[in-house]
Amino acid sequence: MSAPSRGPAGRQRVLFLQPELGRPAGGYAVAAWMLEALKGEYDVTLLSWRPVDLNAVNRLFGTRLRNGEITVRTVPGTLRRVVDGLLDDEWRFYGYCILMRWCRWLRRPDDILVSASNETDFGAPGVQYVHFPYQCRNWTSQQAPWFMRLAARVRPWRLISGFSFPAMAGNTTLVNSNWTAARVREAYGIECQTVYPPVWGPFVDTPWPSREAGFVSIGRLSEEKRFEVVINVLKMVRTQFPEVHLHIVGFSDAYTKEYCNNLRQTVRENAAWVSLEENLDRQQLHDIVGRHRYGIHGMPNEHFGIAVAEMVAAGCVVFVPDSGGQVEIVGPDPRLRYRGDVEARDRILDVLANRGTQTALRQLLAARKDLFTAERFMAHIRDVVRDHAQAVGHVR
Repeated sequence: MSAPSRGPAGRQRVLFLQPELGRPAGGYAVAAWMLEALKGEYDVTLLSWRPVDLNAVNRLFGTRLRNGEITVRTVPGTLRRVVDGLLDDEWRFYGYCILMRWCRWLRRPDDILVSASNETDFGAPGVQYVHFPYQCRNWTSQQAPWFMRLAARVRPWRLISGFSFPAMAGNTTLVNSNWTAARVREAYGIECQTVYPPVWGPFVDTPWPSREAGFVSIGRLSEEKRFEVVINVLKMVRTQFPEVHLHIVGFSDAYTKEYCNNLRQTVRENAAWVSLEENLDRQQLHDIVGRHRYGIHGMPNEHFGIAVAEMVAAGCVVFVPDSGGQVEIVGPDPRLRYRGDVEARDRILDVLANRGTQTALRQLLAARKDLFTAERFMAHIRDVVRDHAQAVGHVR
């Protein structure tokens, strides 16, 4: 066995594939905190499709990444502009295909290969963090007719990346929830380890009696988050508790323009009790969430739901759809889970009307906060990477 690849400080090298880090979303938070976890023990080289501003990343996610602690390499700007121009919003997928091919060219035999961008074929076994098995739609079973298998292998994205599903299945696979783990097993028949994404604080620790008797709802301002459903549920609640109000806190981008315009109009129509807070910084988000009593999430089958974990960490009593990975955040108590608008209304009304129930649910959720700390996440990531390196022979 050849000697492990060493960086300038004599440490083993990690090649970390991540197309970008500049958007305030849960998947990017996972990638940033994985880098934070690994930078102290390894010589980390980040392969990115887009340039990375580490100071901006730190402001978004609470990390402390600095130039010199990790090496950032991006694809040539000319190539990036051509691909972006030709493929529009498809750049995220094809850009990652190019990163996988680039990794094959750059990797040394004893590099530790890591990704936080779902299914990845590094050209050798690595550690992949899967938020959802998106490529299963492109998977062609080995039991399919030969011509279908051949056609699948010569698709452009496969030719660009060199992607092999059997090779991908040989990775150490991490997932964001047990619910996602079940989806990965269904898709590929591979086992996974659940490593819950991290929540970073601190949040404002406002005593319960001093908190506003209102709700917050957090997330990307896009159709699947169903903020209009949240508004409808709380509109029904207000018939009995008219003091209830709602802060929608989220970020918008070019891909959600139409939905955002419609949501802004709905907010204007309910301006007496609904407000929309767009593109806040972390401190502003923490302040708003930490001074409210309740949270509500509208997306069914959320893969994890880091917004839910943030509201729990801030001390809110949070109501979620009874599906997806988000139920693992709030736990098994049915009082916090709903199926449909009417059940959501009824669950909320029962809690608002009973101070004893509020206290019990606050205690239940407070006991779950430690499952989602950044410290717990980083320790788990370091253990996984060490174990993987030992399993494939990349030991110091």
